[in-house]
Amino acid sequence: MHQRERRRIYSLQNREPINLPKYHIDVSMDNLQKRKISTNELPQLIQNKMQMINYTNSMQLQLKTKYEQLSMKILKEPYKATNSKQRIIPNHLMLQQKIQDITISDSIKNKQLDTDKTIIKGIVMLPAQNDQQYTIPVSRQGSRVVKYDHYGLVFGGHSHRENIEIHAISLLNGQWKRKQECYYSQIEQLKQKQIANPNLRLGCYFSLNIDENKTIYAFGGEKNTNNRKTTNVITKICLEGDRLEWQQFQTSIGCRRNHSGIYTHNHLLVVGGIDCSDFITKYYNDFQLINLSKMQSSQFHPKFYKKQVLQNDHPFKLGIAYHSATLVGNPFLRLNYDFSQIAKKEEQVDQLFTKEGIYIFGGKDSEDNLYSELYQMVIDTYPIVVQIVETLGQKPPSRRSHSMNYDEKISALLLFGGTNEVQCFGDLHILLLKNYTWQKVQLQGYLEYPFRYEHCSVFNEDKLIVFGGLNQDGFLMYNPITIQVKFKIIQKHN
Repeated sequence: MHQRERRRIYSLQNREPINLPKYHIDVSMDNLQKRKISTNELPQLIQNKMQMINYTNSMQLQLKTKYEQLSMKILKEPYKATNSKQRIIPNHLMLQQKIQDITISDSIKNKQLDTDKTIIKGIVMLPAQNDQQYTIPVSRQGSRVVKYDHYGLVFGGHSHRENIEIHAISLLNGQWKRKQECYYSQIEQLKQKQIANPNLRLGCYFSLNIDENKTIYAFGGEKNTNNRKTTNVITKICLEGDRLEWQQFQTSIGCRRNHSGIYTHNHLLVVGGIDCSDFITKYYNDFQLINLSKMQSSQFHPKFYKKQVLQNDHPFKLGIAYHSATLVGNPFLRLNYDFSQIAKKEEQVDQLFTKEGIYIFGGKDSEDNLYSELYQMVIDTYPIVVQIVETLGQKPPSRRSHSMNYDEKISALLLFGGTNEVQCFGDLHILLLKNYTWQKVQLQGYLEYPFRYEHCSVFNEDKLIVFGGLNQDGFLMYNPITIQVKFKIIQKHN
């Protein structure tokens, strides 16, 4: 052995164990044989190796996870739900809740530092449009849009009259479909069906969704017959050439508009809404489920959790309307249970901390109070759970008639526009679901027409396309604005 190396090995016996990991010494028997260590050196080398092993074991003992440290303490605490049935929630669920609270809060603190160093900017642009070349719709409010391939299909709405045209906007460049592409197309055929049968018209303020087979479903809304009247009809629309159809089905749900309807796994979940028929204004606080294969509807009653504790209170007891709702997750792989069973045993609610589900924000109730909390509806448990989402950062001001979209790439919700009855908003807020942190986007560029409510918006890749709606001066032009979201990391100096 080299004399310098031998000196270094022998010097380890006087060092503290904490310094031992700094030395990468191979004292395996194979290595000792290769290096032909004499037998009198072997006991000292084995002793040094044992010191290293003992030190490693002691460090692992000190670095036990919080799950192991908390388990004995939490399992001793009894926990009961506070509902009328006093359903006992198992201790392992309470363990999961408490540990999750601690670990999430720690991770949020760490990631909040990164968030503080990030500025989110939105570049507002006005894509060029040409009346002679593109089919630009007339200004309107209350229309709805749905993604269809690389287009956004726009249905309904009203201004001075009820609009029955179907328009398509490119999600790539924000331009309306060319006029020559609309002649003799499926869209034109469906338009002619509406002209021939006024009952097929969608009206405005309905909900609009699309399934995995590119079949579009519209529910509810308000139609202008002799007077404005809300409906409870489901309209099934298919634009595929071999199965082109426009059908309507009656439901047993109360007539309503300005509700939210979200498609998930061949079902439509309807929340709230308002009915102004026959000069009676009624705000709904119910949760309805429509089976789209059977066209049957039923009401369900979710459990309400506040700060992870079961409450008896109803989150929307005074009703809710003019709100927005967005699904986070795959809409074609949700609802892993059968709602057709009338008497179904309650499963344990162990999915409370999943980020997937339906997120609800804003709206107002029957007393004109505006909602300011963000709610999450967890839909892959039975019963369904509704809970308030605890967020960080500056929350958006309470509002109604705004829009909310989901960006799957960065796992974030994008909330735009709306009104609080005093002012009209033109701001864009992003909720990063990774750490439940709100951030206001710094808009720059074309800022003449972003302020609006009762508008349409659709998100594609990194662009938010917004069009139509109202502001303080009345109807806005239907030339869309696009907002390109960009993230910029900054270095903050103390």
